[in-house]
Amino acid sequence: MSCGVNPTPLCFDWCVDGTVCYAADTTIVLYHPQNATVIGASGKVHNKRINCVRWVRSKGRKGRSLSEGRKARSLVSAGVDGKVVVWKIDEEKKVEDLLVLQPLAVLDHDDFVLMADAVMMTVPGEDDNNDDEQVLVVTATTDIITTWLVSLQTGTYKRIHTTPPPDKVYIMCLCVLDVCQGARYPVLMCAGHNAKIYIMTSRDLGVYGSNEAVCTLTGHEDWVMSLSVMREDSGDYLLASGSKDSTVRLWRLTTTTTTTTTTATTTIKEQQEQQQEEPKEQLQVKSCVFQVPMLGGEGSVCCDVLVRLEAVLAGHEGQVSEVYWAQPVYRVHMHCEGQRGNRPEQVSCLEGCRPRANEDQISGRREDLTIHM
Repeated sequence: MSCGVNPTPLCFDWCVDGTVCYAADTTIVLYHPQNATVIGASGKVHNKRINCVRWVRSKGRKGRSLSEGRKARSLVSAGVDGKVVVWKIDEEKKVEDLLVLQPLAVLDHDDFVLMADAVMMTVPGEDDNNDDEQVLVVTATTDIITTWLVSLQTGTYKRIHTTPPPDKVYIMCLCVLDVCQGARYPVLMCAGHNAKIYIMTSRDLGVYGSNEAVCTLTGHEDWVMSLSVMREDSGDYLLASGSKDSTVRLWRLTTTTTTTTTTATTTIKEQQEQQQEEPKEQLQVKSCVFQVPMLGGEGSVCCDVLVRLEAVLAGHEGQVSEVYWAQPVYRVHMHCEGQRGNRPEQVSCLEGCRPRANEDQISGRREDLTIHM
């Protein structure tokens, strides 16, 4: 079986177990790179080319995210035909020894869909003892961000909220994820043609306001093409942003739980005033703080998230169209490795320092960063 990949940056995604899903015209193919074999495929639900394919992230044990060891069994795809399809892998049904992707829900839009992302959530059902596992889907067209809720058990769905993008930006990448263990709702990150990264929180399920993002990250000099997040052993998150300015920026997200009634907007304004009062000759890395509502609180219990620039990867000759954090590999030492490239046929490798033979070995986890141009 042979099929090509659509020439769009977002039509390719890695799973935690190493499985790759990619769009081939109007269908989705599951591919295993290690064995160099196609292991699954979908039927033809999209009528036109697929723009984006993403694995649905879910929570593992003790609130751990998908990147920490739980396989994904669902995908989401967005196409030029205005359809966003939530797929479910049927492990029991195989056709010619291939896994079959069954369409769980088809979300119709009035315009072609640029991209979509999704995360698994547990929503309380009508019976307190029977929680429903649902998928929160965020889609983006040229001028609208839409959130949907899809039930994994029944396939029923509903549109929750629609909002224009922050600052009317043309969105080129988005990511929805939990940045705090025990957070009430996921955080939405998006970026686009104005070289800014917006972070939006929600106090109601799926409702993200566009009037004012709780945090805006600046530093890129051109379009931001890709966002990818990885959780470290310490609990911090690393956000990798790839841009048309030929750089990749790594942002560190550090979380602390506090009890406060101060809004995130006030905290950001206070920080901006402090930065303006500081002497110009004093060089400091600018940071941003926002708050995420936590479960079990009545609005006063929040998780403070500090975002600061960690590193800038420069030296590319062209735009960075996509960035990936590969699956974790448990081994004797924390080992960071990444790949990047600035042309379709070029991929470079980013690698951290390996431990010496006489160093004390500690238990850690390896994370890989894959960057496609």
